[in-house]
Parts: sequence; structure tokens; C-alpha cells
Amino acid sequence: MNRQNAGWWAFFGSGTAVLIATDQRTSNALADSPGRIEISNNISRIGAVYTTLPAAGAFYLYRRARNDPRARETGVLGAQAMLDSFILVSVLKFAAGRERPDLPGGEGRFFKGKDSFPSGHSMMGWSFASVIAHEYKHKKAVPIIAYSLASVVSVSRFTGKRHFASDVLAGGAMGWFTGTYVFHQHSDSSIHKSGIARSRYMPQIYPSMDPLSRSYSLSLAWYP
Repeated sequence: MNRQNAGWWAFFGSGTAVLIATDQRTSNALADSPGRIEISNNISRIGAVYTTLPAAGAFYLYRRARNDPRARETGVLGAQAMLDSFILVSVLKFAAGRERPDLPGGEGRFFKGKDSFPSGHSMMGWSFASVIAHEYKHKKAVPIIAYSLASVVSVSRFTGKRHFASDVLAGGAMGWFTGTYVFHQHSDSSIHKSGIARSRYMPQIYPSMDPLSRSYSLSLAWYP
């Protein structure tokens, strides 16, 4: 959190608090439709670890096949953002201990040793979507598609009665902030200066000197 994004943290934090107060009512308003729940659970698999991590790996492999450093960076930073999100959500779930809405008598109570808050699918999906959107912000369609898929996954966790609305909002917001932080801290500025990916190799120059022969030289190496 910093001065630039503190307002957004306050906005999502207050929104989460409001939703927590109404979670049981909104969840109960959804009819127990087996068809809707099954469809929602199938859709939510898009944001599962076994889907998002291979997608990050695909970006990395695409770089090797097409000499695309932006795709490589997307894969590396996407995996890092999701790993950070996984660690964060695991700690928060353990600390919150909130009941899930699909449990018998699940009323969303905290500190009951459960794992509803926040939504891991939402956090993982939004962290990866945030990295993709920042990497390809020069292509208008890419951020729209990335954020749309993350939104669909998040909503499906609510409609599938796997999470309350506040779980989804908190997870999505923290995921977006995590992906944004990882991108700004670890992205290669040379790739993004003009919106065109540079060569995948970067030159490194190493000077050397031999006192015995009173000679010196320079060596040039290229590293990915």
C-alpha cells in the first residue's frame, strides 16, 4: 500500500465490509439450482491452479519458440504473482477460518477453522490477469479479455455457492494489487519503452587486466 493506491484499498476494504454484513442474505437469495451450480463450478476451473500455472508456462514456452521476450516475462511474472497470491491466500484463509456457504449450516461465520475467506480462485485469477493486462496494455483487447475471464471466474465462485460475495471481492482486489505490484517491481523496462519487445538477449561488458603482461581487454557476453 502506498499513497497512490491507498484510496483504492480503502474503497475495496469498505466494499468488502459492506458485503460481509449482507453475505448471508445475498447467498440465500440464490436458489439451490443443481444445474447452475454445476455450470458455475465448471467455469471456475479456469481460475484453478492447474489451469493458470500451465497458462503461465505456455507464455514462457511461446517466447522460446517465437523469440518473444514479452511473452517470456509474462510467464515468469505471472507465475510469480500467482505464487505470491497462493501464499497470501493460504495465510488469510487460515487466519479468517470462515465457513463456506455450501456447508451444512454455513453462515459465513469467521474463526471456525474453515477456508472461505478470501476466494483463492479470484485472487489467483486476478493476479495473473493483472500481469497480462499490464504487459499487453498497448493492445486494447488483451486487458479486456484478461479481466473479463477473471471476472467470470470470480462470479462463478459466488453463483456456484462456493464463496460469499465478500470473499470474491476481497480475493479479486488483492489479486489485482499483487499482480500490479509484481509487474512494476520486476518488469524489464527495455521491453516496454516503445511497446515493442526488444531482443531476448542483453549485452554485458566485462573489463579485465593482467598486471604481469601489462595488458587489458574487454569481453562481451550476451545473456537472456
